[in-house]
Amino acid sequence: MNRLLLFLLFALLPVRLVPAQADDAQAATRLFEQANAHYAAEEFAQAFELYERLYRSGHATREVLFNAGNASHRLGDVGRAVLYYQRALRVDPGYAPARENLDRVQPVTNATGAEGPTEWFARGYRATPALVWLIVAEVAFVWLLVALVLFIRATPATDARSAWGSRSAAAAVLAVLAFGLVLLHQQVQHEAGNAVVVRNKAVTRLGPGEQFYQQLELPAGTVLTTRGTPRAGWVSFVLRDGSSGYIETDDVEPI
Repeated sequence: MNRLLLFLLFALLPVRLVPAQADDAQAATRLFEQANAHYAAEEFAQAFELYERLYRSGHATREVLFNAGNASHRLGDVGRAVLYYQRALRVDPGYAPARENLDRVQPVTNATGAEGPTEWFARGYRATPALVWLIVAEVAFVWLLVALVLFIRATPATDARSAWGSRSAAAAVLAVLAFGLVLLHQQVQHEAGNAVVVRNKAVTRLGPGEQFYQQLELPAGTVLTTRGTPRAGWVSFVLRDGSSGYIETDDVEPI
């Protein structure tokens, strides 16, 4: 009898889970449509509240985040406009509407200077699908395996020079590939940042506390990279131009 009850219990579980998931998706769709209706009626505060509710509940599609950025911008909240455009780009780095609007509203503190070779490669790195990089890595790995096999099969007496050349070439390619990937990753992380200043004229200081000298006054929408663990309500940061300091945790919000 107990086995029969357990069987019936587990047999019913999948039947109950599917409608719950479907109901959740339908509720999110209705909430998104309500938010869009508020936005169309120029009720931007109500629209942003619903978009943010969708984000907090795990329905962070690029469209939800993009529309939240638009509503924030219409409310004059540049900080959260930049924040939500950045979040949309985290979901889809190639999402052109978010990139275009971000370029229009972000403050000058987000400038990275003239684009050099590293920035050009980093931009391409972000825009290239992950599948392409996976294929490149697999091709490089296969090439290295072929070079290794040729080196092992080489006869020391007759092919010593050829073996040394194969080994040197393989090592050089591996070193260049590793260095390039590390450099690109660091550039992308530094340029993207991981937090946005949400309060205008946020004061930064040389140390974690008001007893330290005031350093900068950052406009809302400034993208920065936080470092380490916050201390007494302050966190260390670095800007895209390399400037660093401490800022209050209440003045920033993670992307």
